[in-house]
Order: sequence, then structure tokens, then C-alpha cells
Amino acid sequence: MAMSTHKSRQKGGLFGLLIGDALGVPYEFHRREAIPDPQLIEMTPPDGFRRAHRGVPPGTWSDDGAQALCLLASLLDKGRLELDDFAARLLDWYEKGYLAVDGRVFDVGVQTTVAFRALMGGAAPHLAGPAEERSNGTRARTRTSCATRTCNRGSPTATRGPASAARSTASGRGARCRVTRRRGTTPCARCGAS
Repeated sequence: MAMSTHKSRQKGGLFGLLIGDALGVPYEFHRREAIPDPQLIEMTPPDGFRRAHRGVPPGTWSDDGAQALCLLASLLDKGRLELDDFAARLLDWYEKGYLAVDGRVFDVGVQTTVAFRALMGGAAPHLAGPAEERSNGTRARTRTSCATRTCNRGSPTATRGPASAARSTASGRGARCRVTRRRGTTPCARCGAS
């Protein structure tokens, strides 16, 4: 029974990530005061709201959802984190629309683009992301939540694999842990920040 509950939670986490991502797509890049009241938030924004990513159909997940699916596909296929496989899937998404809704890629962040260019130039995946202190994008952590749910079996170090995957696109040093507020250069065992 515990296994089916664990699998149900994994599926729920993945569905929640993709649905929440798709729900947020039209509202990205708006100031907080411009966002409609919570009871008005839908996949299709209220009339008069200037949605982000015009032309993207309602219910479309973003780069975050597609990249989370790339990570999950790699983990399921390989049985563990293999950065070369994960990086190859990310590049397939970026160049060919692999796991993107309708094969359409949009909203690729600056740091992610820098990392992809480095990967295409032959950089090792664990070194591809920008390493400056301010280059530690938070969206990479969003992509790794499904991996944390897949890998974490109660081990305090289980999040290190997903954190390493996040550094494939955002390897900034000096990120601050959201739980302990600790800043460092090694992965935090509580949230994966490095």
C-alpha cells in the first residue's frame, strides 16, 4: 500500500507542477498589483488582462514544465541522474521542442540560454551554467522538484542529485538556502541550494 501511495504522490506532484506552471504562464512578468484577484485566475486570463506569451494556447506549460519532464524522462530511463543524458534531452527540447506542448519552445531564460550555448560548444553539463554569484536562477529549482520526489526516499542527501541537475542550467555560487538562509558553495541538504 505504501508503494501505491508513494506513486500517487509522485504523479500528483508532477501533475501539480505542470498544471501550476501552465496556470502561471499568462501571468508571468507582471507586477504583483497587475495580477487579477486569485478567484479570477484561470488558464485564460480575464478580459482586458494583457497576457504574457500571446499566441501560446491556454493550458501550455512553460520551459520549466518541459525541462522538468526532460529530467524525469532521463531519471526514469537511466534509473539515476546522468548529467550527459539530461543535458542531451534539454538540448533536444531547446532545438526540437522535445516534451514541449505542440513542440513549441518559448520563454528561454538568459542563464539557460548561456548554459545551452556552452553545452553546444562542448562544455561538461556540470560546468555549463553561469558561475557568477548573481547567476543562480530560482527557476532551475522548480524543474528539479519532480526529481526530488522521485529520488528522495528519506535520505538527507537525496536532493544532491536534483541540485546537481539544476546546476546544469544555473550553477551560480553563493545561493542562499531558502530554509536555513545559509550561503555556501556545496549543496544544502535541506533545499539543494549551493
